Amino acid sequence: MESITLLALLSAILPAVALTSPAEQVIPLYSGIAPGSEAWTQVEVAYATPSGEKMIRNVVSPTLTVYLPDMSKAVGTAVIVCPGGGFRFHSWQNEGSAVAEWLRARGIAAFVLKYRLVDTGATEAEFQKALAVLFGAIDKTTKGGK
Repeated sequence: MESITLLALLSAILPAVALTSPAEQVIPLYSGIAPGSEAWTQVEVAYATPSGEKMIRNVVSPTLTVYLPDMSKAVGTAVIVCPGGGFRFHSWQNEGSAVAEWLRARGIAAFVLKYRLVDTGATEAEFQKALAVLFGAIDKTTKGGK
């Protein structure tokens, strides 16, 4: 059901986006607060890793960032890119915008989805604690629950 809704959304917006601008556009997926997050209070945080890669956490308002190829290179294909991060953060640059740029250079339209994420706290210390819980669970799973 969700894939049909997303397909309908892309079908509706792609022609309008293609006519307006070749630059990246950010399209909100909801005209107001996303259903189910009405009581969420976290504030979105964009930050950089020690190596300088852009990351995003505490996402409340989902969007699609559009990367359209030059019309002379366009092959008529579009892809939705969903950057990973264990629902705690988006590896925005490494798994989002860099992938979209790679696709765009090859004539493929890319839409980077910024989906909602769990609250990882307001401070860096709270975020680090949330990551420790995530990585501890991953470690426990890979060691067979020991």
